[in-house]
Amino acid sequence: MFKYLFLSLVLLPVICSNTFAQAASEKFIISRYTTENGLPQNSIKGLAIDHLGYCWIGTENGLVKYDGIHFHLYDAYDKPPVSSRVAYVKQNKRNEILIAFEGDQYYKIREFSGSGTRPVSVKGDYIVSDCPGFEALDTKSSRLFFQPLKKNQIEFSSDASFITGENCFFLVKPGSILIAKKNKPTRYIADKRIGKSPITIIGGQLVMISTNYKASIYKSDTGETEIVNTKGVFFDKISRSKAPYSLMCVASGTYAFCQGSLYKLTLDAHTINSELLVDGIQDFTPNDLYYEKESDTYYLQSAIDGLLSIRPNRFRNIRIPYGTWRQNSFYVQNLYKKDQIIANGTLFTFEKPTYQPAIKRLFLEPYSSFYSIVDHDNLYYEQNQWLHKFNLLTNTDSLIAFISDYIHCFRLSDYDSTLYFSTSKKIYSLKEDKPICRLVLPGTKSQYINGYLFLTKDSLLIGTSLGLISGNIRTGKARSIIPEINIRNIYLDKDGYTWLGTYTDGIYLLKSDTIKQLPIDANKRLSVINSIFEDKQGRIWFSTNNGLLSNKRSTIIQFFKGLGEIGPYSVYTKKDGLITNEFNGGAYPDKVYLSDGSVSLPSLKGLVVFNPDDFPVNYKSKHVFIENVNVNGRRADNLSQLTLPPDYNSLLITVSSPWINNPELLNFERMIEGYDREWIPFDNEEDISIRNLTYGAYRMRIRIKGYPSSLIFFNFKIEPYYYETIWFKLIISFIILAIIIVAFAYRVDYYQKMTISLDEKVKERSQELNESVNHLNHTVERLQFVESRLKASLVQKDRIINLLLHDMKSPLFALKSGIEELDYRLSIHEGLSEAVIRKIKLLKEGINDVYSFSVNFFEWLKYQQEGLSVNYQSTQLSEALHKIHDLYGGIAANKGILLEIPYTEAMLYTDENILVTILRNLVDNAIKNTLVGSVWLMAEVINNEYLILTIQDSGPGMNEQVLTEIQEAFAEDTISGDHFGYGYKLILHLLHLIHGDIELENNNGLQVRIILHIDPSNLS
Repeated sequence: MFKYLFLSLVLLPVICSNTFAQAASEKFIISRYTTENGLPQNSIKGLAIDHLGYCWIGTENGLVKYDGIHFHLYDAYDKPPVSSRVAYVKQNKRNEILIAFEGDQYYKIREFSGSGTRPVSVKGDYIVSDCPGFEALDTKSSRLFFQPLKKNQIEFSSDASFITGENCFFLVKPGSILIAKKNKPTRYIADKRIGKSPITIIGGQLVMISTNYKASIYKSDTGETEIVNTKGVFFDKISRSKAPYSLMCVASGTYAFCQGSLYKLTLDAHTINSELLVDGIQDFTPNDLYYEKESDTYYLQSAIDGLLSIRPNRFRNIRIPYGTWRQNSFYVQNLYKKDQIIANGTLFTFEKPTYQPAIKRLFLEPYSSFYSIVDHDNLYYEQNQWLHKFNLLTNTDSLIAFISDYIHCFRLSDYDSTLYFSTSKKIYSLKEDKPICRLVLPGTKSQYINGYLFLTKDSLLIGTSLGLISGNIRTGKARSIIPEINIRNIYLDKDGYTWLGTYTDGIYLLKSDTIKQLPIDANKRLSVINSIFEDKQGRIWFSTNNGLLSNKRSTIIQFFKGLGEIGPYSVYTKKDGLITNEFNGGAYPDKVYLSDGSVSLPSLKGLVVFNPDDFPVNYKSKHVFIENVNVNGRRADNLSQLTLPPDYNSLLITVSSPWINNPELLNFERMIEGYDREWIPFDNEEDISIRNLTYGAYRMRIRIKGYPSSLIFFNFKIEPYYYETIWFKLIISFIILAIIIVAFAYRVDYYQKMTISLDEKVKERSQELNESVNHLNHTVERLQFVESRLKASLVQKDRIINLLLHDMKSPLFALKSGIEELDYRLSIHEGLSEAVIRKIKLLKEGINDVYSFSVNFFEWLKYQQEGLSVNYQSTQLSEALHKIHDLYGGIAANKGILLEIPYTEAMLYTDENILVTILRNLVDNAIKNTLVGSVWLMAEVINNEYLILTIQDSGPGMNEQVLTEIQEAFAEDTISGDHFGYGYKLILHLLHLIHGDIELENNNGLQVRIILHIDPSNLS
């Protein structure tokens, strides 16, 4: 519904004159528009606002389209009018608009996709009717909106006019009236008084105001009249002073204007009442009125004085009568009793029937203390570093204590109603009028406390000139949260978000451990924040040093969460009724609520009282339209198929939007898809200028910055030069292809001649090559003989090595078992010397190392031999584990170690010998590196697809350096270093043969995991 506020909300309105400003009531904001403000002419012939929000104004110099920012003299007609003088602008109850030009030309406002609304020429001589069900005066017409009146039926004269009622309309001309009613025949009334005395409709009745200022109602279509009573200031004025006046009948009612005052006339039984709407409109002579109900705004139109908008002022500016500037500069205010505010030593009592409150001075001497608070019937304030108490019932003032510093903020605790106050760096509690210091800010920097907020009974947030501090009045401790920022006020909302208003740094939002600074608007209005509060419609408000701003709270919270951008703020300044743009605050309380929901804010020139819920909320999607397109200085008519010549110089696109807020908030941005990498901003005074684009089809996005839903698309195409066309490219391609073919034919002929010459040389070379081949074959035969001798030698060598290692394995194993038996039998004898025991252990460890090396080397060598194949078969895992237990159970027990191998029923498809070899090496290592404890060998099946074998010992494990060395040994192609490398290399090689993997990890010892596939299909 904001779309109807253009003429009064968007441009910076020029207050009509000093006379207007002084005489008009504070309840209204009166703005005047003339040629000085952009109107092409001051003679207004009519006004109407279409459903998109564009305002159409008829003048004697042409039709004006007003989008809320620009008064644009319209010239893009489908059929230009012969005369530029507008006769009238009419709008019916369905918001359809007809514009008539002198010369009997008529235009209807219609909407076009992408370009908004524009006038379209219509035929015929029409009058606007609010009742489409009327019996048509022209029976051949099927039109419902415009009822045609044939000139041969009704003779128009220059002073003929018409007015519309609820179910009828009236054509008035000197000496007669035509009355057309719904479903009734047309009637004529002949009356010589018509034309000499004003006539209008009041309450659906035709009324004439006679020369003696009496009112008469036409009772019937015959012209019979009845005198009725008149009552009110308007009739008293015109009967007493004989002052001239004008009557204006519109869809919303009938209005009268006399000597700078606007009245509304209503019919009640047999009495016509007049109600004063607004006065103080001097030096203005209206001829028509347009009323917009949703915004409660009147637009007075004058044939000589331009346009006047009258809208309600939602702000009340409260000042101390005859007070000095300092006395009217408010910082702190306190709520006393219901609808009573104490500020600057003055009691303001707000009574609902009156616009201004009753004002009572509490102090005889001028009082200008900035900081105070009301506790019950006592007003506490500071003056000259003394704490005072003023009793509001007895009007007695008493001294409490000398604080030796200026008090910056009073506050009542939200938890126990204890009164607190702060100085530069200290916070005091006041109990039984005795101040007690509860908290001292740390540090020696020069800072002072602006305000504080209780989070619990003892903890509070403190806003200072050097940052936000968390303090505890019970422990007296404090810590910094946000340093080096001048925090002026703190607001905690219902959802636990903490809003911080600063001086010069805008707004910070705090939730849990997240702190985020909100962007400051381009005009820096949000730099200094004096007060923060919410309304019932989901908006958050900020009073600043440069106006009052509001925005949708949810969009700011979404921005805080990183989920979107903050749209433009609504801005309210002096043009909206504020006495000043500069608010004060920063202390507590910085705002006071009255019982009707109104909030009172302190400002530099008085208290500002208003109800934020009275300001309409408009979250509707905004619109942007293509107003005009010029190619090389000429207007383009068909915007749906815009094609530019290849040698175009410029493309200028003018956009507009029926904007409802302050024009400083309206900014556009555009982007050509596939060409621009980011949005390009432009303001409401700029055109989009496109140059130097090459040929092709383009799609441009245009939107209002901050309103993604306003996005529109504009398509245009640039024709190519002849050398950029596909036909030109095809011809050039054909010529190039012909050249290539000719060149190819020449080359073919050349190569054919070269081929004959080469054939002869080939024959000569072939003979030489045959001789070389014979020699090469002889050499190959000799190499094959040498190779067979070498293979036989290698086989013989492998047999000798295998025989040697096999023969070494048995005696080494016997020696190993004997040493272990000897160690066991010696261990049960007492009295052996430490040297003997040590020698036996060294011998045992040496024999084990030699045996382990020989076995590992033998296995590694066996699997390195050419022709080794893996024997896959279904394997019962328990059998393989049983072999491991049989082999190492006794060895582990002799060492005092428990080898645990739980039973498992797992089956897998693998080579059992290779698996046992891998497990034997790992278990042997585990037992060897474990002194006391256990060694576990466990099996786990995962999803019937993988088998995980885990060998874990309780030994010392391996440090990270050893693990790294093992991993590097796995990655090497050859084994280097000591003989232990063979075991690691053997395990990794054998695992690769059976498609397994191995993982090592220190976990209270060394933990090794082997991962194998159970399903044979996974081995492919």
